[in-house]
Amino acid sequence: MGYFAYKRLETLYGMLLDAGSHLSAQKLSQELHISERTIRTDIAKLTEFLENHGATITLTRGAGYKIEIQDPAAFQTFQTEKNKPKNADYFDLDNPEERVKYEIFLLLSSADYIKLEDLADTIFASRPTISNDMKQVRKVIASYGLSLISKPGSGVKIIGDEEKMRYALTALIASKNALESYLETFFEWHKQKDKLQKLMTAVTDYFFATNIRFTDEALQNLLLHMMILVERIELGYTLEKFELTDVSEEEIVIADKLATILESLFEIDIADADKNYLLLQIASKRILNVEDKEISEFDDYAYIEGMLNRIESHYFYHLQDDMQLKKDLVAHIHSMLYRVKYHMTVKNPMTEHIKRYYPLAYEITLDAVESLKKDYPYDINQNELAYLALHIGASLERNYQISYYRHKSALIVCGSGFGTARIVEAKVKSAVSNLDITKVVSIQEYNRFIHIEEDIILSTVRIPEKNKPVIKISNIPTKEELKMLGAIIQEQTDPNRGFLSNFFTADFFARSAMTSKTAILEEMVDSLEQQNIVGEEFLHSVLEREKLGSTVLGKGIAIPHPLGLMAKETKIVIRILDKPIKWDQKQSVRAVFLLCISKNDYEEAINIYELLVELVREEYGEKLSRLTDFYSFTALANDILKKK
Repeated sequence: MGYFAYKRLETLYGMLLDAGSHLSAQKLSQELHISERTIRTDIAKLTEFLENHGATITLTRGAGYKIEIQDPAAFQTFQTEKNKPKNADYFDLDNPEERVKYEIFLLLSSADYIKLEDLADTIFASRPTISNDMKQVRKVIASYGLSLISKPGSGVKIIGDEEKMRYALTALIASKNALESYLETFFEWHKQKDKLQKLMTAVTDYFFATNIRFTDEALQNLLLHMMILVERIELGYTLEKFELTDVSEEEIVIADKLATILESLFEIDIADADKNYLLLQIASKRILNVEDKEISEFDDYAYIEGMLNRIESHYFYHLQDDMQLKKDLVAHIHSMLYRVKYHMTVKNPMTEHIKRYYPLAYEITLDAVESLKKDYPYDINQNELAYLALHIGASLERNYQISYYRHKSALIVCGSGFGTARIVEAKVKSAVSNLDITKVVSIQEYNRFIHIEEDIILSTVRIPEKNKPVIKISNIPTKEELKMLGAIIQEQTDPNRGFLSNFFTADFFARSAMTSKTAILEEMVDSLEQQNIVGEEFLHSVLEREKLGSTVLGKGIAIPHPLGLMAKETKIVIRILDKPIKWDQKQSVRAVFLLCISKNDYEEAINIYELLVELVREEYGEKLSRLTDFYSFTALANDILKKK
């Protein structure tokens, strides 16, 4: 665990501990290559820290500094914890990127200018290194709308809106593991550890008592924003103006309660602007309780209806009767619209995985969201889209692929949000015919349970067992994991593999020496037009889709397609390229599959996408690039289908 704010403090501590006797400031200065003034500053910080762990540092004139152990038991506990394997909960100052982050952290945490010489001493780096780092510092903080100014004789300082300062701090800290330990170290919360624990307990108890729901990640992020709010207020930084619209009375009550908790614990006053800032964090993160009223009564219901109507009209999947989907979307979209409206970002570590392995769900979600921009003119990034695609993908599996019997019951515990939980639920139901998922809960809710009624517990995070066995699975379970869930495991089946011979034909397979993406697409579409399978609007729609984002599925495979199902019959056009070509700004491809799907075959589209996903999952890219004729392709495809 990283206990020290920067590595030099840890080095200094090690030198004093190993010496066993006094070390002079001059000796330490020579060993660490810093000034004696900086040594004295570091000694003061280290002394203050050690006094919370059963030791102190004494100074003897003419001899120097020495660690004195005052509470052997407390010091031994500290030593034991310190020597455990370290998490990345502190900055690695030997890493240029991490060093720049720490420099930004120091600048954001200071009310005054900081001289580059002082930064160099603190970070144990040369003055030229720090000076060069400032170029990267400017670049990073510019992404948050902040600027770096310098003042002769005083140093440098970050300036900008207080709201943006807080978001930058949040981003720096949220990128770390072991959040609590990290805050104790860098914000000196170890001095108020009891208050930190009381805050966490008070907030979680209040949410549990009032049935206010957050995912575990969202709750952690909310607590982080609350901690930073306290830190900034204590430093004298408050928001002068911060206005919100369209917030519910319920969320205002929640914000008032949390503000009261903070004011009581930390003896601060929270003004209306800061309270509104807290209110935005709540509105953008909480999960609505959709059981309290009819789905259609929620403000965001029109957005959901628009999405589902678009999916049916352009892709012919009827999902309007899936009440589970509607409930999940209401719970998610409420907070999502706040985030995009106020330009808040959300991390989604599964975005690329979802785009690659759930391409159909992602594509129809992208199209549905784009179609609503006239009424909802917000930029919804791919991380948000991927979360929505999880819900749509789970609904597609429930409504178009699944037939199962209910025997044993299971509880799902998920720490990454209910979108992830739903896809876990759908994948498990798809593979395990004798399992009934009774409910999905967060870690917070699971910890409250005394007795588990279900037969087994499936968890995406490590949790303690109660009275039933726990099976750890990934956020997106693999086939191997699904086989572990019970005695009777059903692999995903495809009762009718005739789609291969129906939709993939020799007429639409060829190798190509072309090197232009546009030329390749035009030639592929032309082959369809010649057989009267698509109209003139098809190419335009394909090119419009390319503008919305990459259609590279992965491993050198691209799957261009139009926005919607607009073909007279379903055919997949394949071009194996002699040489890789640049398909987007980052990726090149060797194989192109143009998807031409008719509305009459919308259910079979799932099978087509699954075959393409398997090509990527099994990394057949190299084999594809060597194919010379259609029959070698069908042999490869059949081999893949047999393994499913």
